[in-house]
Order: sequence, then C-alpha cells, then structure tokens
Amino acid sequence: MAETKKLGPVGGLFFGLLFTVIGYVIAFYVGKPILDNANASNDWPSVHGEIIRSEVATRRSDGKTMYSFDIVYQYKVEGRELKCSNVYFGGEGSSSNSSSAYSVTDRYPKGTQVDVYYEPDHPANAVLEPGAHWQSYLLFGAGLVFLGVGLLIVGSSVFYILAAGAILGTAVAAWMGSSSRSSPAAQGSFTSSDNMSPTTSRPADLASDDGDDGFDMT
Repeated sequence: MAETKKLGPVGGLFFGLLFTVIGYVIAFYVGKPILDNANASNDWPSVHGEIIRSEVATRRSDGKTMYSFDIVYQYKVEGRELKCSNVYFGGEGSSSNSSSAYSVTDRYPKGTQVDVYYEPDHPANAVLEPGAHWQSYLLFGAGLVFLGVGLLIVGSSVFYILAAGAILGTAVAAWMGSSSRSSPAAQGSFTSSDNMSPTTSRPADLASDDGDDGFDMT
C-alpha cells in the first residue's frame, strides 16, 4: 500500500498489472507443469537405466558461488535410447550451500544402475525419484505470491482512482450547482422600487375635466 502511494495510483496500477501477469505466468505456465509432472510420476512405468554423468556444477552469482547437481542418465523405451537429467521435479535450481548438490551426486555416482520412471506418452520426460518433493512446489508457490501481491496493488490502485474520481465528480457537481444558482438568468428580472415612477390610472369614463362634477345646474 505504501509503495502504491509513492508511485501514485496510475503507476501502482501499472506495476500491479505487471506483477499479476508475471505471477500468473510463473505459477501456471512454469510451476504448475512441474508440480503436475511430479504428482503424475507416481503412476509412471519404469525401466532400467544407467548414470552416465554425475558432477557438481558451480557458477558465480552476485559475488557468491552457487552449486547444483549435474546428473545425466540413459535408458531405453521400446528400442529407443533416451537421455534425461531429471532427478526429481523441481530440482533444477542452485544454492550457495553445496551440501545438497553433493548429496545427490553421492547418491548417483557415474555408472550406477537406476530405475527410470518415464511418461508413457512422452518417454523422453523421465525422472529418477517420482512424486512431489518440497522443491516441486517452489515455482508454483512463488508465482502465486507474485500474483497475490499484484492483485493487491491493482485493487488498492483502482480504489484510489475511483475515490479520486468520486471526489472530483462531487466537486464539479457542487460547482455547477453553485454557478446555476448565482447566474442572472436564474434570479429573474427585477426593477428597483426606487426607480419606479408611480403612475395613477383612471378609468376612461371617470377621466373627465376636474371642474365638471357631472351635474348641470341651470
């Protein structure tokens, strides 16, 4: 709410919509497919495979060394030789703590025989550890957070815009009402009594000569 005030309602509305779109894309186009695959993999068939690469990968980010596991295995489905790198769904991230990456590579050293669980309709989509891990929820949850924050900012910005519009509309209506009451046309035409010259009118049959009283005396 404070950020919306600093940005102004229009700026807040823009950034709120941006957060909403980004959150929706992350949650439902990136995170949800990962979570759906993780849940569905519990029912996938399996074949035997072999680990052909098992390393800890490193990279620098913001002055820190980030660690991730790099596991590749090969397997065959209906005569097709396939390769995949999914250990569990949601495990593609990296961390500044190396223990998690080394733990995975220790579990799956090169040359190890493994069971590979694959999607029946798309055998290239496979995993070594089926089911949902806590990492499987990360992107979906992060997207929902972005989406929620965006909707909150949009809602507050719309509220401020509507409130400002209502106040402005009330002020304009009051000004127009005041103008119409004070206009000369609304007041009508009046003539000051000081400028009035009183006139006396008499019926035509009574407007006779002042000296004639109406009697003929002979």
